[in-house]
Amino acid sequence: FVVVSSITEIIIDIVGAVQEGEKLQGDLNNVSGLKIFRIVRLTKVVKAVRLVRIFRFVMALRTLVTSIAHTLKALFWALTLLCVIVYVFAVLFAQAVHDHIQDPN
Repeated sequence: FVVVSSITEIIIDIVGAVQEGEKLQGDLNNVSGLKIFRIVRLTKVVKAVRLVRIFRFVMALRTLVTSIAHTLKALFWALTLLCVIVYVFAVLFAQAVHDHIQDPN
């Protein structure tokens, strides 16, 4: 869309210059109209560049979020396994301490 508007503006500039010739410099309405077209085009280009930069960051953020989401299942099972291991050793340690207290030797 930006390219089409730029080409349209260039065509309008060329047609206006051919039709008006040297009168283009003296006619302030045509010059201000061309400046408005240039400002609009520049605004569209800046907006497009900003959109591309934001889109690049959004894609990186989307990739990061999906990676974390896919990792959560593995993280859950790793934490579950860790809790089971801690629980088993806690039970074994409690039994060993209980047996040590019960045995007077």
